[in-house]
Amino acid sequence: MSREYLFSLPRDLQVELGEVNAATPPAQSGRPYLVANVPSANAEVYAPEINFYLRSSHDSSQVKMESVEKLFDVRACIFEYAQDFSSDIDVDNRVAIISRTDRPQLMEKLQTLGLAPVLLESAQVLNVQGRIGSLQINMRTVDQHGSTVETDQIVWFEAPVEFSRKKGIYDPDQDGMEDVITALCDNYGTLQVRNTKKYDESICLYHGKRHDICGLCVDICPSSAITKARDGRYLRFSEIDCIHCGQCIGICPSGALDSTLLSVRSLGKAVSLYRNKHVLVITARIELETLQVRLPPGVLPFVIEQSDMLHENHLLAVLQASGKPMVIWSDSIPAATQGAIDLVNGIYRRIHDREAIYRCRSLDELQYVLDQLPTYDLPTHALAEPSVLKRKCVSQRIAHLVGEGSFGTVKTDPVLHYGTLTVDRAACTLCLSCADACGVGALLPFVEDNTLRFNPSLCTNCGYCQKTCPEPGCLQTVNNRIDLDPSFFSFQIMAADTIFHCSECGAAIGPSKSIEKIAAMMKPLFAGDPTRLKTLTCCPDCKAKLMVAAMHP
Repeated sequence: MSREYLFSLPRDLQVELGEVNAATPPAQSGRPYLVANVPSANAEVYAPEINFYLRSSHDSSQVKMESVEKLFDVRACIFEYAQDFSSDIDVDNRVAIISRTDRPQLMEKLQTLGLAPVLLESAQVLNVQGRIGSLQINMRTVDQHGSTVETDQIVWFEAPVEFSRKKGIYDPDQDGMEDVITALCDNYGTLQVRNTKKYDESICLYHGKRHDICGLCVDICPSSAITKARDGRYLRFSEIDCIHCGQCIGICPSGALDSTLLSVRSLGKAVSLYRNKHVLVITARIELETLQVRLPPGVLPFVIEQSDMLHENHLLAVLQASGKPMVIWSDSIPAATQGAIDLVNGIYRRIHDREAIYRCRSLDELQYVLDQLPTYDLPTHALAEPSVLKRKCVSQRIAHLVGEGSFGTVKTDPVLHYGTLTVDRAACTLCLSCADACGVGALLPFVEDNTLRFNPSLCTNCGYCQKTCPEPGCLQTVNNRIDLDPSFFSFQIMAADTIFHCSECGAAIGPSKSIEKIAAMMKPLFAGDPTRLKTLTCCPDCKAKLMVAAMHP
């Protein structure tokens, strides 16, 4: 066992593990251990699942010895690949009290505690932006020009729900006055913020788009930590308001949001250690120290901190690494994660006529599932070069399951945003507006044969290509389905055209349909001007030459 691990058996845990008991060297030079199975140890990571496994598993002593080291390695792998970081936020003593009536007693109380309160009339408040320590209250004024009051925290009587969920904004009617005052005082000073998600705006279905086609992360965030900017089509993130539930990660169709604690890439590394094991996924909020459950042979726990972040890529990665059915124990699961579970199970039932994921909502249900857990094998698969793109990984994993077979269609939950599209080849001018609009690379131009091609498995079914297409009815989306056929996971020709060549020099200009359509539109405007009419079928260089020649005959 690595010298970076501290393994110590609690007194109440009697397990025979041979040489593992001796592998508990002291930390070198006062440095903390990397992983420990005891909470009191000087370690970066506490792994309660190790003692839980030893206490609950029916594996042999030899298997337990090997599995304990695997569990240490899993935690070390996740820690080493984690990209989370902490930062500080300064919170000064400014407090805005928003109320319909005067609050002299509250004002006096806050002043005696060293805070600097100011009273604002509720009816004059338009909205609030920012985060604790830097809140901006936009106010209505008599001259209608408006004004902004800057503050660190807010006490807001009868606060709208979307604001009262943010840290630093408190409603005494909901939270209780004593608790509000305590929170104001506790926040005064420096707060540490932990960043647990990363964001790739280049594949975001909201960022910079001309149409409002997404915003699922904003809608699902329970703490208003993600909001839409008022001055443009982009997202604002407030890490101090984030409660680290992971729901935004689980629901993001494109994978623009990912966890810094357990990214798709680090998950793949960690679950590779579970080969031939049934993975029992448990959320970090479960108290494993006191959990009483019997684990049959071959079951290993896997603890995740962000309980609601699981999506289909995570689930497929676990199944194809372990090669065994998996179990998820959580009393509540968001719609996106449940939809992903249903999707993956639907695929395995179609192809292998077997269940792959068992979801348990209670301890009794968990024990029943574990006692009846099937031991059959599932196909394994490791991505040669794991992509950072969620849809690309999912595509490759499902394509491996499908192989060369054809297994019909699986319906998907609308929240998952899967589907395909149709293109009217006769109407398509190959202008490539749809390909430019597609942020996930599902629609691409192939210059070698002048075609537009589409890979349905990469499509997020957002409809932005349909809104962008200038030809009415040319492009139509087909929603909520995955076809378990090889053609669904590769680029197929949707439209093709010949190349139009300059009528003067013969150089290639572009797709024939596009050039001919533009020429037909412009001919009435250039009627009676033979030079301009000729430029409609010329390349830019020849067009300039013709116009100059006409100006200087």
